[in-house]
Amino acid sequence: MQFCFEGTTQTGLKVAPQVLSGGEVVALTGPSGSGKSRLLRALAEIDASSMVMTLDGKANTSFPAPQWRSMVSYVGPTPYWWEDETLQSVLATPESQALGTTLGIPWNLATANISSLSTGEQQRAHLARALTQDQSRVLLLDEPTSALDEDNKRVVEELIKQRAEQGLSVLVTSHDGSQVARIAGRHLEIIGNEVVERR
Repeated sequence: MQFCFEGTTQTGLKVAPQVLSGGEVVALTGPSGSGKSRLLRALAEIDASSMVMTLDGKANTSFPAPQWRSMVSYVGPTPYWWEDETLQSVLATPESQALGTTLGIPWNLATANISSLSTGEQQRAHLARALTQDQSRVLLLDEPTSALDEDNKRVVEELIKQRAEQGLSVLVTSHDGSQVARIAGRHLEIIGNEVVERR
């Protein structure tokens, strides 16, 4: 599997041709406000951009936007839920429920509105759903452990590595240098208004 992209985001961030292969975890770092989230959102076709993208040689423009987003999945630091969503409706499959249990999801709140959960619990539920989506080929993780304690950070990091070993391609933003060293095989960095690869 290959995910290729290049172009310019809405905020003027320039991205030279990049290739993410299946099984790869790539970190994206840069100062706050440098455009990391905007880039991930552009790759998932959430934000408008002039990015040129292909998945296994097929252009993003050949897919309806919802189908593209199911294959190139964005997981933001702050989940957005429908008004009536519950933990049970978000984690509706046996796989996502099992992963939720691994992440310490409080199942005694299964029928409560998911917005009533803590920020960390919501982030874990969001990750559990994203990591078990059947159609996902590329996972775009925007600060996926920002609201988690150290124990849950390590659990999520292991899950990310496991999904990559199963063939998923992962692009993850982080401000944690030690986390980047633990999980990423490659490191992209935003310097000025360009994305460069650190060697």
